[in-house]
Amino acid sequence: MKKKNTLGASLILAGALVVGAPIAAQAAPYPVPAPTPAGTVSIAPGATAPVSFTGFAANETVTFTLTGENASGATLASFVRFAVESIDTAKTSDGEGSVSVDVTLPADAVGTYTLTATGATSGISQTATLDTGVATGGQPGPGGLSPTGADDGSVLGILVGGGAFLLAGGTVVTAIAVRRRQVAQG
Repeated sequence: MKKKNTLGASLILAGALVVGAPIAAQAAPYPVPAPTPAGTVSIAPGATAPVSFTGFAANETVTFTLTGENASGATLASFVRFAVESIDTAKTSDGEGSVSVDVTLPADAVGTYTLTATGATSGISQTATLDTGVATGGQPGPGGLSPTGADDGSVLGILVGGGAFLLAGGTVVTAIAVRRRQVAQG
């Protein structure tokens, strides 16, 4: 009777781990970054516009990175141009955690650019999309964006595979514990 109780309890524990681990991972209190600039910021090619972010720590160094086609021709505030497809600069947020950067796109800017602001202390990262209003010649995916990331099927496969792995591990641990107990009893 004792062996059956131990085995049953071990199986229940293994089952709880398989079901509870994904739930516990979803329940973690991850920090939620403050909202970025509302929607997409429109900047015409060759024009300058301020882009503001909030929610950083007071007086925190925030690094801005601009990426996009011919981003090397753009400037962030009075930053120097580089021969790469992204440029960056750093500024300090004010006492309330707000920070702004003036973005000047190159005269031949097309498509969209991404401006990412990352706090050095808080680790908060926010992104704004800058739209030139000029179409690109590429082959965008649905909604004008390149296809990236994972779909629901991939995530489900990871969860099922992880659950099976945990169940197998629980079974092995339970079998070892039962076998040791049998050897110890006689």
